Parts: sequence; C-alpha cells; structure tokens
Amino acid sequence: SDQLVGGVLRDRYRLTKRLTTGHVATVYHAEEIEARRSVTVKIFHEIGRDEWERVQAFHRPMTRHTPKTRLPDAFTAVHDCNLTESGQLFLVTESVHGPSVGDLIRRGPPLAPARALELAVQIGEVVEAAVNLGLADLSLAPDDIIVDDANRPKLLRSDALALRQLGLSDRLTAAEALERDPRYVSP
Repeated sequence: SDQLVGGVLRDRYRLTKRLTTGHVATVYHAEEIEARRSVTVKIFHEIGRDEWERVQAFHRPMTRHTPKTRLPDAFTAVHDCNLTESGQLFLVTESVHGPSVGDLIRRGPPLAPARALELAVQIGEVVEAAVNLGLADLSLAPDDIIVDDANRPKLLRSDALALRQLGLSDRLTAAEALERDPRYVSP
C-alpha cells in the first residue's frame, strides 16, 4: 500500500490514487484542494532532489529578457512545481482523461482510415511542437499520448519541458533510458 495516498502535499494537493510507478517517478491522481479540481502529481524519485533554488527560479516572474516557454494546447498544462517535505521534486499537471494511443492500438477495433489519418496528422503536429521547443531527444511512446474527451491528442510529457526550464532535462533523459520500451527509443 502506498503511504502517500490520502496525504496532502504542501497543504494544496490531496493524493487520491497512485496511477503508476517507474524508474523516474511515481504518478498520482490528486485533488487541488482550494481550486477543487482534479490534477496529476508526478513525484520524482531522485531527479531534482533538494533543488530548492531551481524550484524557486521556476516560480520567479520572467524578466523581459527571459523567453517564456508557452506550451501548445497539445501538451498537458503544468500548474505547479515544488518539493515534498522530504525534498523530492514534484510537478502538478492538468488531469487528462481518455485512452492512450497505445490503448487504441492494443484494445480497440482498427480505427477507420480517415480517423487514423486525422490522428496521425495531429500527433505529427504535437511532435513538431516538441521539436520546435528543443525536445528533439524526447523519447515518446504511444502511451505518452492521450486522446482526450474532445477527441484531440494530448502529450503527457510536459514534465520534460518543466525539467528543461529547471535545468534538469539531461537527468530525465538518462533516467528514462532505463525504463523505456526499446522499440520506441531513438537509436
């Protein structure tokens, strides 16, 4: 049993359910208490541990010389970045509901050709946006893309952009190499 489920992070986020655990992080469904909205909380095991200065920099207002990274709508929104009481980095993102592209491939009947083509174009646009934001080395698998309630693909990899802003993206890339399916890792 996960001892964090039922607990509250930073007096703001009640963890309601553990969704998944990997080499890099554990992901929870949570409730943002004050806003009364569902969110997803990703608590990193080692990446960003005790990096308080980096977290503070994440929250500082941008200067006019600092380029602000605006995420396209195809990325899940990052609401918050902080440290747990034990010093672990966590990110809070919007909660997205729907099947992953991997689920559609594995479980459902084959997609109609027109829908498959539409989805492929939309996913291509998401990948293009990631590359344009400097995430050329982003490892991406079918389960990283959710088809939301509005039938649009949403990339669950906003953590990569947030960690890049924190100066920790190289650690994410190295750690992810351990858990990614080799069929989806670039050579």
